[in-house]
Amino acid sequence: MRFWNRQPAVVEEPSSLDAFTSDAGLVREAYERGRKDERSRRRDSPLLVCLVVLLALAGAVALTTAATHGGSFAEGGAAIDRALGRSPSSLGEYTPPVGG
Repeated sequence: MRFWNRQPAVVEEPSSLDAFTSDAGLVREAYERGRKDERSRRRDSPLLVCLVVLLALAGAVALTTAATHGGSFAEGGAAIDRALGRSPSSLGEYTPPVGG
């Protein structure tokens, strides 16, 4: 608005270091507030975390089986299928405990 104000505008630009040191407390407070807001917005489900861990373990078992059975996923999958496909009769007869 130099039309009404005939004096030249003097703009003093603070250095970025000065702004950071003077507003460090405000920046830290805003950062912590943002973290708290985001954490309250998305909470972790224990059931979902358990499911993801179980899937990761199943994947690790599949990779290990594939690596130990000739380096082939097909042979590793076949080995897993054979292990899961065993009937209880092939594992042995169940005998109930004595006295119970």
